[in-house]
Amino acid sequence: MKKMIATGELASGTSLTLRPLAAKLGVSKMPVIEAIRRLERDGLVNTLAKWGATVKEWSREEVLEATYIRRGLEAEAARLFVERASKEDKQKLVELGERFDALAATDPMRCEEADMDLHLHVVRSTHYPRLYELVENSKIETTTSYGL
Repeated sequence: MKKMIATGELASGTSLTLRPLAAKLGVSKMPVIEAIRRLERDGLVNTLAKWGATVKEWSREEVLEATYIRRGLEAEAARLFVERASKEDKQKLVELGERFDALAATDPMRCEEADMDLHLHVVRSTHYPRLYELVENSKIETTTSYGL
């Protein structure tokens, strides 16, 4: 579901209805309920008693804040990448950079996904799961809200 939010398949303001989501994902309602709880904890979903859950709609100020936070976290992740990334991590970064460059030249509309993959790889390669989670969530906020 997080990926569905990140790609805009579940747009800001979308009501999250259990049965259709469970059917679409090929799971029972319980995993969907748990996913909604986690997404709420991550700040990507709002829930209201008796009304259900919706994908969060971000204000301009919230998106700006997420951008500033992400910039700080990604700068630190880049520093940690240099210290902690394996040879394989570094090679994959080269490959992701080449993929981004190729898309920029041939299909700029798909660059957003390649850009996200590249940035998240850097953060993932720090081997700090919470840092990864924070950056991923802030990228989802800015990407889904304003296409940044």
